[in-house]
Amino acid sequence: MQTSGISISTRLSPTASLPLEKIPLFENLAKLTRQSIRDEIDMCSREKEYSQVAAPWIPVKCYYRIYYLESILIYLLNGSTAGFSHGGHSGTRKSMRREINAGNIIFSNSTFSQNVLIKDARAHVVTSGANLSDSFYSTGDCVKSVRKKIGEYMELHFKEQHRITSYRTNASKALRDNFYNTSEVNLSDFFYWMRIKANYKDIDYLDFDNDITANDAFVYIREYAAAQDIYAFALEQAIEVLKVSRGMQATT
Repeated sequence: MQTSGISISTRLSPTASLPLEKIPLFENLAKLTRQSIRDEIDMCSREKEYSQVAAPWIPVKCYYRIYYLESILIYLLNGSTAGFSHGGHSGTRKSMRREINAGNIIFSNSTFSQNVLIKDARAHVVTSGANLSDSFYSTGDCVKSVRKKIGEYMELHFKEQHRITSYRTNASKALRDNFYNTSEVNLSDFFYWMRIKANYKDIDYLDFDNDITANDAFVYIREYAAAQDIYAFALEQAIEVLKVSRGMQATT
């Protein structure tokens, strides 16, 4: 999935001043997390075997940098402190999808500006072995496959929330259908759900100790962090524009 060169803009021109709130704190946390990620990659490049140890928590660190920046972006857009409060993670995800739907967050790559219903994301059929092709990651099939995987994680979370083990009853089917028809997936959700998977749910999918070589683990870490870095840079640039619009001092 191509993310290089992506940028974020908005049709809004908010000029009213805002209290600083936690902007400086979250900016500092984002910078510290960025440095921590870079330190990990540097260590892995020097000691490839360390990559097998670091692989599970790289998605966690990458997500938190994104979370801090998205929270600031949302605040500067509409004054919402959803990302700064308790439950900020889910609040930020909802705010991002809402602002994208409203056209207030616009990605230069239009696929990132599309929210897709869970039912449509889950309906995609992944062609067996397609991801082995060198060209797969620049195709629409790859985008749909990523959306499908995000949708699967969202559905697992939904089932846990409602204590659903199967869709055998009419009540569970009704809940499922409502979930499918009202919940949406956005590609920006990727880092959040990979953090959940890596940190809490299914760590065995990163079984680098037994199934994947140290060099492959390093490639995974490097490429994952690079994708995060591209998205984070786009967020930082959009934040700087909004800060100037609101009469705040730019960071850079």
